[in-house]
Amino acid sequence: LEKLVATIPANATLIFSPENLYYFSGFTGGEGMLYIDKSRLILFTDSRYTHQAKGESPDFEIIDTAQLSVSEFFKSKGDMAYGFEDDYVTFSKFASLKRISPKSVFTPVSSNIDNIRMIKDEYELSLIKKSETLRERENLEERAMDNNDIERERGITILSKNTAIGYKGYKI
Repeated sequence: LEKLVATIPANATLIFSPENLYYFSGFTGGEGMLYIDKSRLILFTDSRYTHQAKGESPDFEIIDTAQLSVSEFFKSKGDMAYGFEDDYVTFSKFASLKRISPKSVFTPVSSNIDNIRMIKDEYELSLIKKSETLRERENLEERAMDNNDIERERGITILSKNTAIGYKGYKI
């Protein structure tokens, strides 16, 4: 996050995309927005996700949007320069941000975020190595349903097959 704050030409950065919400905060919920500046890390989400957010994003202040809306928050901040994910934010969302804070400057920063995400730390490198090891162990020739040459080549099941398995005394 320090790299993000240092490289963004704005007072604060707004993150909306689920993959970047997860990358920067650990939050896996469906709805949210990160507000990141030099002194505050805030995750806005609705009441369906606040408990989850507190567990997944302990370094962030969690704000339930039913208690404090994003609009109210922006109005309390006054006019500022914000960085935002220009490759994710829709035109209507951008227009909404401009309506909420008309004198604020919104700077596209998706490329800055992408550059930060390209740099891998030791944990990410270990996950990549682990996935490569699992892939090497995978035996693609052994498939339960795709047993003729055309099916194996295309990865689809063409022929009808009668298949059943037993589970807790039931035939499925």
